[in-house]
Amino acid sequence: MHTSGNSRNPKKQMDRTIASSILWLCIHALKNTKEYLTFSTTINT
Repeated sequence: MHTSGNSRNPKKQMDRTIASSILWLCIHALKNTKEYLTFSTTINT
């Protein structure tokens, strides 16, 4: 890997990508959990 001007720190860029991926996954997991809970309470009542 050669270093170019705009991305001197590929590790930092990678960390940012991983962090945003985890955040995205967490948001979707929360949405799915919310929908699942709403669904199950609708069934139960």
